[in-house]
Amino acid sequence: MNIILLIARDSVRALVHQRLLVALMLFSLAMTVFFSFVMSRTRQSITEQYAGPDLQTNAAFSKMSEEDRKKMNEAMEQGVSAIQSFFYAATSFGGNLVALWIFSTAVTSEIRRGTIRLTLSKPVSRFEYLLGKYLGGVAVMAAYAVISSLAIFL
Repeated sequence: MNIILLIARDSVRALVHQRLLVALMLFSLAMTVFFSFVMSRTRQSITEQYAGPDLQTNAAFSKMSEEDRKKMNEAMEQGVSAIQSFFYAATSFGGNLVALWIFSTAVTSEIRRGTIRLTLSKPVSRFEYLLGKYLGGVAVMAAYAVISSLAIFL
């Protein structure tokens, strides 16, 4: 088990040193923060516009019947739901790209650089090596998910 954890730690170190992966993670995180900010500002603006004290003086709104107001509120809720679904789809797509990059380059980069020969010359089975690489990728993805979740909640 100790060997697997050492390989996982080395895998995390190698993944963090990949500039393109870090750039992809930072870009995805920046887009998450940007969309979260835009959505919260839009929701706040709509709420202030329709719940403000000058609501009674708004001629167009005061002429609306109660049924039209309900339809408008439903349309606004549908719009907000559509924006949120797009946001979560974009965030999920960014996470999928990061996961694809991590797990597709974990072993291939070692083969390309030739460092896999050094590792497999030790008393390490292929299963232990692959499990260590997998656990290292899972650790990086878990850290990315926690940071991304914090950005969404903040």
